[in-house]
Amino acid sequence: MNVYSELKVAFLENLAADPTTELAQGRTYFNTATNEVRVYDGAAWRVQAALDVTQIITNKDIDGGTASDTSRLTIPKGTKAALDALTRKEGTIVYATDLAKFFIDDGTALVEVSGSGGAGGINHIENSDAEVNTDGYATYLDAAADTPVDGTGGSPVSTTFTRSETDPLRDDASFLVTKAAANAQGEGVSYDFTIDRADRDRTLNISFDIDASAANYADADLRVFVYDVTNATLIQPSVLDIPANARFFNATFLSSDSTSYRLIFHVASTNAAAWTIKLDNIKVGPDDVAIGVPTEGWKAYTPTTQGWGTPTNVNVEYKRIGSAIQVRGYLTNGTASASELQIGLPAGLTIGGTTSADTMVAGHLYPDASRDDSFVLLATTGDSFFNVAFSIQTGASPNPLVPINGNNGFNSTERVAFSSDLIPVAEWEGSEAYLSQARPEYAYNSNTADLNDETSFAYGPSGVTTPVAITGNRRKRVRFLTPIQATDKIEVQFSQNGTTWQSVEADVYDNVTGSVLSARQRQGSTFYGMTFNRVDGSVTDIDVSFGRYPTVSGGAYGAASGNWSASLGFWRAVKIPGQVQVAYPTNDRFFRKVLASDFGSGQANGTVMFSFTTIPGRTYALDVQMEYNGSGQANFGVTLGSNNYSNTMNNDGSHHYHLTFVADSGTTNFEQFSTSGSWNIKGTVGITENSWAVIKELNATPEDSSLA
Repeated sequence: MNVYSELKVAFLENLAADPTTELAQGRTYFNTATNEVRVYDGAAWRVQAALDVTQIITNKDIDGGTASDTSRLTIPKGTKAALDALTRKEGTIVYATDLAKFFIDDGTALVEVSGSGGAGGINHIENSDAEVNTDGYATYLDAAADTPVDGTGGSPVSTTFTRSETDPLRDDASFLVTKAAANAQGEGVSYDFTIDRADRDRTLNISFDIDASAANYADADLRVFVYDVTNATLIQPSVLDIPANARFFNATFLSSDSTSYRLIFHVASTNAAAWTIKLDNIKVGPDDVAIGVPTEGWKAYTPTTQGWGTPTNVNVEYKRIGSAIQVRGYLTNGTASASELQIGLPAGLTIGGTTSADTMVAGHLYPDASRDDSFVLLATTGDSFFNVAFSIQTGASPNPLVPINGNNGFNSTERVAFSSDLIPVAEWEGSEAYLSQARPEYAYNSNTADLNDETSFAYGPSGVTTPVAITGNRRKRVRFLTPIQATDKIEVQFSQNGTTWQSVEADVYDNVTGSVLSARQRQGSTFYGMTFNRVDGSVTDIDVSFGRYPTVSGGAYGAASGNWSASLGFWRAVKIPGQVQVAYPTNDRFFRKVLASDFGSGQANGTVMFSFTTIPGRTYALDVQMEYNGSGQANFGVTLGSNNYSNTMNNDGSHHYHLTFVADSGTTNFEQFSTSGSWNIKGTVGITENSWAVIKELNATPEDSSLA
């Protein structure tokens, strides 16, 4: 029927269920049970969408067109807690209003959409950027110490944690850690977080933006720790201290089999002055997206000096690699004075490190004169200059960590050459950059008893105490969590205080007791110091060997010295992954030579046993192992300028020679200086290497290494 007229009060047919008869395409009715308009399409009844009624729309391609006030799509939103309480539905996207982040429902839990918060990549800190609130963070009061107990509980009285929209570091707000004018040691703020199962037992990165420029804030007032909640264990990251004026913090730690942790910002000092620092973009995760290290070539500069009088012929240059500096050069001093010898760093730079006023041997200095004294450069955290100290002094037993005055070590108008190792610079700290996953891995063996051990594997940068007194050479096996690659650098390190570490390849000195740990060597049948070796058939293991004694005896050749003890210090093994060569690598370069045949008495003085190509001004470490027998004695060593640096051999057995030096010519010779009686040094017998030499160019880069 066709109707051509105005309908008054027209309405659709009302039914409680879909009709099953008189089904014609286009038939329409109103379902009174569901309050929906339904249309028959010739095959099934279809529900018509309503603008203001809650409905589920399926199988639609929604094209919003050009965005406008009337054309946009709004994601469902609510607080994170409210979103967590919803029934899980895989594929749902929601927005947490309290965290300002997007999440996707994987059917089991809400997973943060990568990059939706203040920190990109995988970030286990859900409230990372202070844009909305401080949820998840809590202040605490632990025992008054420079390390926390567990970073939770108690009632702090001097430390608060807030957010501020005034001069934020990023976006609209930053976190504030504020300490009142009082000693607040033991207080702090913490954040509990959960890592993915895939991130267990691996190196994780901690990073955040920071403004620590407050006038009263001092180095290490605030320190960073991680607490393993499941195992009730405090973890020390690779970097603990937040230095004054810091702008960025970056450290790593090794997770355990736990997924539950606590990030801790701990007030470590007793500084009673008030300060406030800003934090933002706080991140804990497995990846560090970066492309290399800041590297600069050699640049000339004129250092400030003290104790040298008015120096002339000054030729000094420096090189930056990441957060470290290397300095080399020479000068002719004026009238040496009774002032402490100093050679300044480039303007505006100070020596970095983890401990205030921590002094380290930082290089060597050589006078261009005939004398038997040797000198080292010293670097002290916080100073803007190098000092000079005796390492060998004629007729005396000097302390190699005590600076000397100019007139104590040098004559007037004496020319000196010097070269430093790579030294940390406070102003450059945090500038290192690694490719994803290129992180150092720390491992050790937890067994400290007087026995060999191949199973007590342990991990983390804190290491373990040195063994108790041992009755013979001992071996402790270390297992890294990831395979050792051909490009990796393996190093065993020692620390007296658990904070400042150095390689066991060089002697370790204490400014009170002198030598603490000798570089690995053998005298007759007695071994001293530490070393390590690969384990045949393994791609993850190394064996760390402890000689009978930690230091060489000051008495007879091969004699006993002080025993190992837990109070001596700490040790650990480090695997430093090789990286894509965005910047030049800074590993040491090695070259080895073997004496092919016996070298016997009857040779003329000056006869060369080994030669190496060297570059003047570069720093090298030379180790020579000689198997000697005979009834006489022989004197061998290296000539630098007019000085001979030699060892005398007069006992059967193995002799070890070690010298760290700055080359003064293009060839360095290991030669015979004097001889008496009948003797010989054994060369290669079959495939056995009895006598050999290894020279190492320290902190070399392949673009200019003489040993590349």
